[in-house]
Amino acid sequence: MKSYLLQLACFASLCCASLLVCGCNSEDVGPRTYPVSGVVSQKGAPVADADVIFVPDSEGALAAFGKTDSTGTYKVNAVEGSYKIKLSKLEKPQSASSGKVFASTDEELEVYDPADGDKVQVPKSLVPKKFTDHNSSGLTHRVPTSPTTFDIELN
Repeated sequence: MKSYLLQLACFASLCCASLLVCGCNSEDVGPRTYPVSGVVSQKGAPVADADVIFVPDSEGALAAFGKTDSTGTYKVNAVEGSYKIKLSKLEKPQSASSGKVFASTDEELEVYDPADGDKVQVPKSLVPKKFTDHNSSGLTHRVPTSPTTFDIELN
């Protein structure tokens, strides 16, 4: 019985030692990503609080998301590959005290306030329409296996 416990203890020690040598790094989970950063501007001025979405060209790949700061700078981490890019920035919602709520940005959609039946204002896009769709934006970027910069000018 003692030899069995000794063997079990040795086996457990070897398992622990191999875990220490190999490591348990959470960075190894999922595909490797690479940083992309840049500045979004319109007519030379930074575009703050815009969503920047990298849509992969290849099926099954993961999209990458970022948001611009007050200087228009964004950062995303994306898997190596080719991407089309779209942006989104909607006007700020009305005050919550008005009782009105915003809904979809679909231009044909009519939305009504459930409390009083009044038509609700749909939020307006603050970036040119062509940039809100990755197929019409004309923005593409190839993410290599190293950090890159990709600045975006909204014309």
